[in-house]
Amino acid sequence: MKNYGTARALLGLLGVLGVIAILAGVALIFFGPGRSTIETLTLCIPPIFGGLMMIAVAELGTAQLDTASNTAEIANILRRQEKSQQK
Repeated sequence: MKNYGTARALLGLLGVLGVIAILAGVALIFFGPGRSTIETLTLCIPPIFGGLMMIAVAELGTAQLDTASNTAEIANILRRQEKSQQK
């Protein structure tokens, strides 16, 4: 059974990059060069939103890989049951 190690590693990296993007956006709120609220929001909202999207995509991908693994395990269980019933 495949465990999709490379895909899981890349999705983990995507999640970490998403967290870093969110932290960068939050840091811009406090340490950004903007003097007004609009300038600060213009700088900090895109990395925060992008980071959230990166984390969401990583979670969706992980859920898809988990579904594939679970489906393979169910198929193995059904094959074993079928073989035991034929004996």
